[in-house]
Amino acid sequence: MDQPVIASTQYVAACPGCGAGAEWHGVQVLLAGAGSLRWDTECACPACGSSAAVCDDELPDGLREQLLAEHGRATLQVSPSARSAPVMQVLRASLGLDLTAAKAALHRIRLGEYTGTLPETELLARRLRASGVDAVARSPARAHEAWGMGHGA
Repeated sequence: MDQPVIASTQYVAACPGCGAGAEWHGVQVLLAGAGSLRWDTECACPACGSSAAVCDDELPDGLREQLLAEHGRATLQVSPSARSAPVMQVLRASLGLDLTAAKAALHRIRLGEYTGTLPETELLARRLRASGVDAVARSPARAHEAWGMGHGA
């Protein structure tokens, strides 16, 4: 069974109770066996003492870039022998791309330039593997590895 994949960050945003600045802790999560990403965040306000938790599918504006800045960009890779059609089918279905955009994304993948958060790229890698495509999401620390050298995330 696949393991959960998590990227976390901390940020300051308004407390929903009193509006004061509060430190929030957020995680983008790909749960084991899940077919989608989650964004969960919570805070405890030091000004009023209230707590809040929010679970959603989408990262709030700006926090994706913050995750990428803090954790680096993971790279999606497919086997050099992977056929184009199945890869583009998964890209189109997963990302809502038209044919031209899917071809461009495939080109970026083949060049090693398709990046995202580790949970995002691992979700695509899992969907590609489920379609019979040998694919891997490489964490930023391992993105330089050549295909075939221990291609686990």
